[in-house]
Amino acid sequence: MEAINDKDFKYVWFDFHAECKKMKYENLSKLVGQIKQEIDQYGYFTATLLHGFGERQKMVDEATQILKEQKGVIRTNCMDCLDRTNVVQSVFARQIGLRQLHEFGISEAPRVPRSRRSSRCWKECSERRGQ
Repeated sequence: MEAINDKDFKYVWFDFHAECKKMKYENLSKLVGQIKQEIDQYGYFTATLLHGFGERQKMVDEATQILKEQKGVIRTNCMDCLDRTNVVQSVFARQIGLRQLHEFGISEAPRVPRSRRSSRCWKECSERRGQ
């Protein structure tokens, strides 16, 4: 791929098939490490609503307080397998979800993904699908 001369765009090559062969899904932590700075910088959207979703007609600007705005997205693409794309996106989502739980005071500070548990789950799902 040609270099993209755009400071707001980062392309990261990660060979899922090579890195995670023989069920070594813990190697996804290498990819997380490569884009950790972006994950931290992009953040996530948070708002306080005075009315619930069941009262949409009352959801106006005055009844909504935006606390944080998301500043970027992480796009994942696997050329031949949607399952691998989803696995990688779920790893990123877990990182962001753990950060949200911590910032809301629900859990401890986020840590590196639980690779053994994730690997076991992925292995069991693959075996059920016959892959």
